Amino acid sequence: MNIKSKINYYKTNIPLVTKRFLRYKTLDMFDAVEIETNTECNRKCVNCPNFLFEREKGLMETNLYKKIINELSETKYNGRLSPHFYNEPLLDKRLLLLMSYTRDKLPEAFICVYTNGDLLDRKLFDELIEAGVDNFFITQYDEELSNSLRELMNSLDEKEKKKLTVRVFGDKETFKFNRGGILKINSNKFSSCSYPSTTLVIDWKGRVLLCCNDYFSEHIFGDLKTEKLMNIWKKEHFHQTRKEIKRGIFNRDICRSCSGMEEKK
Repeated sequence: MNIKSKINYYKTNIPLVTKRFLRYKTLDMFDAVEIETNTECNRKCVNCPNFLFEREKGLMETNLYKKIINELSETKYNGRLSPHFYNEPLLDKRLLLLMSYTRDKLPEAFICVYTNGDLLDRKLFDELIEAGVDNFFITQYDEELSNSLRELMNSLDEKEKKKLTVRVFGDKETFKFNRGGILKINSNKFSSCSYPSTTLVIDWKGRVLLCCNDYFSEHIFGDLKTEKLMNIWKKEHFHQTRKEIKRGIFNRDICRSCSGMEEKK
């Protein structure tokens, strides 16, 4: 085996935790970043708090988005990045610009757009792929695919279809999360949680949240308008909170309700 082959072998076979440590010099690092660039959604799905509440209307400032991406670039971030929280990303008219900027600054990142697919036609699909999007994770909460999504899928070849991950949920689907106790659904119960340790969640105002289930942005650990991303991540309070939740120590009401340990009052 020559030198080049050995290098390729070790790059392929090194465990993920080792790769993470070699890149970031720490094992305490997120694998995914979710950024809410806009707040609107065109659906009221039963598994989402939008079914019950109206969200404040707003767009993340473009310069703030670029600041976040620039700071991720400084770490050579190569995990997943998705422009979503409780919004429909395709309603953001700047999405092509934002995804193109993301790809330019984060060439190794996996860009995945989570969407209901209602606005995704062939033209937009091609444009977003050209802009650097790797995959579309499409969720439909009707019994069947929407007509627009069916038309798109019929237009794609086999290679292009691999860039679509489609999940169709029926009315009797058991959902994984009750969104911190907001939804009265039969969600899974669990004794520990790694989401805050693996996923960095940022709302449209640039606030770093506990996790994706913090619908009302009540558990804030930093403000990216005035703070550096990695400085927020390394805060002792944030670090300790993640560590406790990962070990199943749920000191916050949202965690106890989300995990099924107690019902939210």
